[in-house]
Amino acid sequence: MTPDTIQKHLLHHPFQPFRVCLSDGATYEVRQPERMLVLQREVIIALRKPGERFPRQTVYCDLLHITRIEPINGQTPGDSPAVPGPGAS
Repeated sequence: MTPDTIQKHLLHHPFQPFRVCLSDGATYEVRQPERMLVLQREVIIALRKPGERFPRQTVYCDLLHITRIEPINGQTPGDSPAVPGPGAS
């Protein structure tokens, strides 16, 4: 994946949290754009556990191993949530 493609996800307004999927099956969630730094050949993701104020760990991911980026909410960018039609329960 290119650094420009990843940067586009980080700069999207409003920001939409996404998951980075790697070739080894690992995934990392990016819930705030400040938690990821995009470099020419890798990204650095700051990992924070729920309830922690600051990240305690970072992970370095080579861009060659990033297979896809997917929205955390399961929608593709630009999709709107499904609205049940009349008579749906």
